[in-house]
Amino acid sequence: METVAERIKEQMVRYGMSGSQADAALEEAIPKVNELMPDYKEIWAKRADSYPPIIYSLIWVSLRPLILSWIDVNIPQAWYRPMFERKNK
Repeated sequence: METVAERIKEQMVRYGMSGSQADAALEEAIPKVNELMPDYKEIWAKRADSYPPIIYSLIWVSLRPLILSWIDVNIPQAWYRPMFERKNK
């Protein structure tokens, strides 16, 4: 059973982070997201397939700047940094 947190981590790894980097970034970012969206505090450990894609979009919009901050502090020259930048279309 894949959890919501595992699905988000999987996306981070697809964008170039190692598993341990994604774990570290999420460990720092999840509490901050929980402050922004207190109603979603319990979501991280729930089954990933319990939620529609729009929920992942909302989570990603909240997580992306936090992940970028983590990258800038910990691995500022990471080749995958652009993958986490907002794309203006």
